[in-house]
Amino acid sequence: MPGLSPSRVLGPGGATGPGELDESSRGSEPLVLVADDEATVRELICEVLAPSGYRTLSASNGREASTSRPDTTPSLIVVDVMMPAMDGYATVARLRDDPETARIPVTIITGQASPTYRPLSEGVGARAHLTKPCSPVRLADTVRRVLTGQPG
Repeated sequence: MPGLSPSRVLGPGGATGPGELDESSRGSEPLVLVADDEATVRELICEVLAPSGYRTLSASNGREASTSRPDTTPSLIVVDVMMPAMDGYATVARLRDDPETARIPVTIITGQASPTYRPLSEGVGARAHLTKPCSPVRLADTVRRVLTGQPG
């Protein structure tokens, strides 16, 4: 996806160079785009998902996450709410307006614990809503559940 910041991309084989996908893992493994303005959070999410066989790509803000490119269309997008340039809800709205990304499932992840945020996530069409911090097991399980269409 154009504009993606130089961040580590992880797959089953480990890290690749900045902004590159691991060519050896370009099989049927789902690609998960992780959009969060905090580099450590992006890295942690990628490291949690890699052992489950997910390839990951990361973006540091909503604008980067909402720029589509056919050769890196993700199977799922995990997006933070509070980000510069474009917040998570505006990002999801923009994704829904683009025919290329409209059907990509989205999981919202946020540090905002207020009960107001869950209905907002549902309102923009997110399939799941997680509050940080969340356990690695819950994160991986939520991603698996959303990708397989299982109810929460």
